Amino acid sequence: METTECLLSGTVSNAISEGLYEVVVTDADGSFASGLIFIDSTSSFLIAIQTNNPLNVSSFLGVTILDDSNEPIDQLIAIVADKKIRLGEGWWVWDSEFHPKGKDGIKKEILTDAGDFEGRVGKNPDVKVNNGVIELHGVGDKKGKKFVTDLKPEDYEGLHKDE
Repeated sequence: METTECLLSGTVSNAISEGLYEVVVTDADGSFASGLIFIDSTSSFLIAIQTNNPLNVSSFLGVTILDDSNEPIDQLIAIVADKKIRLGEGWWVWDSEFHPKGKDGIKKEILTDAGDFEGRVGKNPDVKVNNGVIELHGVGDKKGKKFVTDLKPEDYEGLHKDE
């Protein structure tokens, strides 16, 4: 089963005390996950959720904060969601940095640097890391084909490696 890792940030609707709370996240498909959230003195929050449920981070309905007896005490507002994209060998990138809407991201930078790959893997291949270099993997009718570059993931700001 695929693991979804995402990052949420924003503010809470009510002034609740600073501290660590359990939360439940739901999306438009009815999938849910639970996690822990730290709310600071400005009512801002940052939460990292890891779940085996296939959450759709672009359709979050809400994040509910629970008290010690698992009763809802608040809903989060101003939710900004982001999802980790795993590239291989412990390398990952936030979706919003990889291919942000309306502007160029890390993926476009990698594809520009990769050279003449389109004939082999198509115009919009998957980006993977294998043997310490970036590979481009075909999708659709180019599935199963790959283009090995000499590009190194550590040369791209925004690509992260698990410790």
